[in-house]
Amino acid sequence: MVQARKPNPQIRVISKLLWKDGAAAQHTINVKIGGKPHVIFVDEGGSGGNSPHGWQAACDAGLPAWPFARIIDIRDEVRPKIVSRLMLEIHNPANCSRVLPDLAGLSSFTYGSHYCSVDNRHHATHARVRVLQFGHSGLRYPRSTAS
Repeated sequence: MVQARKPNPQIRVISKLLWKDGAAAQHTINVKIGGKPHVIFVDEGGSGGNSPHGWQAACDAGLPAWPFARIIDIRDEVRPKIVSRLMLEIHNPANCSRVLPDLAGLSSFTYGSHYCSVDNRHHATHARVRVLQFGHSGLRYPRSTAS
């Protein structure tokens, strides 16, 4: 109904899936992996939001401070389940004491995923996390060899 742009659509909740290790939903991607329906979900903020105070609060709570993507199996739409978290070492709360000093003076969008895409929504084999935000984590675009 919403997609068809009909007036006064009635939206119904099919299920809910909640977690404590992320915040500020950014977007989802409906995909098929191995022929089965999944959703790739990307957070905009980490467990404490997207600020130095929030990063510290998340670390203190033993939660990932920076956003990441998840793969959610929706074969049973009433009982969706997270089957993968796309994380780097910086997401491990055990590494907070080594990571937080890197961010002194920075305020937002440092470590973590931001945008995500897949190679083929109907037969996904790879998820691409936007390097723009993971750039602070040491990932870089490869240099072009073309002249």
